[in-house]
Amino acid sequence: MATALSLLVGAFLCASAARAQVPGEEIARRAFEDGVALEKKGDFAAALAKFKESEQIKATLGNRYHKAYCLEMTGKLAAALIEYEVVDKAARESNKTDLVEATRLRLEPLRTRVPQLSLQLAAQMPKETEVALDGTPVSPALLDGKRFRLDPGDHVVTARAAAHESFTKRFTAAESTVTSVEIVLQTANAATSTDARAKGVDSAKEPLAEPPRERSIALPLLTTVGAVVLAAGGVASFVIAAGESDNLEKVCALQPRPVCEGDRTPPRAFDALALGSWIGAAGLAALSVVLWTSSPSSSSSQSASNVRVLARSSWLGLEGRF
Repeated sequence: MATALSLLVGAFLCASAARAQVPGEEIARRAFEDGVALEKKGDFAAALAKFKESEQIKATLGNRYHKAYCLEMTGKLAAALIEYEVVDKAARESNKTDLVEATRLRLEPLRTRVPQLSLQLAAQMPKETEVALDGTPVSPALLDGKRFRLDPGDHVVTARAAAHESFTKRFTAAESTVTSVEIVLQTANAATSTDARAKGVDSAKEPLAEPPRERSIALPLLTTVGAVVLAAGGVASFVIAAGESDNLEKVCALQPRPVCEGDRTPPRAFDALALGSWIGAAGLAALSVVLWTSSPSSSSSQSASNVRVLARSSWLGLEGRF
């Protein structure tokens, strides 16, 4: 029904314009007709531009109705509501019942959808405080908590005054909601003192950082060299033991077995020496890894590595916290 009434309003405007052949009015009529065509296609932004162009030449109720409809369809609910209310009042005064009905169908549900904003300038704030909504100055008459309409979406309220810190508040206005913003500006000296006190408290809570200690590479380097020397000694002892064993096998081939068994002591000694060297090299290598990878610690820290080398007749190990 709303669409039929909209077309009826458009036809009424076209019929009125057809009777007047003034060049300016002809341009307005064509702009209006173009707007109606774009509106039917769903291109409300382009249609809105055409209706505004037509309105600049000649403002009519039909034109304003279609402009309000395009504003509503493009999300400009607050502006659309104002246009509908103007059209509704004028249509009632001129007894245009069809236009009154068409406007009512759009106006009533829209009134509940439009978001509202309440701005309250805090007490003792300077009277010369300048407040802006999305960059547009706000009248001082609207800074007493009185609600006013605005479009849905993201908005920002800013305020400034001499010798005061600037105020900024961002918010998102959803449909059918009321947002309240209290504007409080701190004096420049008070804001600076507050920041200084906050920084002082934070500094008092934070302990002084102990300068990092430089890592000494003497001990890990010494243990690494020791591991390499022991490993090399083990290899040398193993090679000597193998050579002695080969020589003994050649000699034993020409001598009785009991005599040869007593001559195996030197190879076994070198084998034991090789094994002990390798065990020692493994222990020093493990200790070297711990020393190379551990970070320098302070006397107050409990995160330092505490390592002990445990040596027994048959094994070698490390004990501690890494």
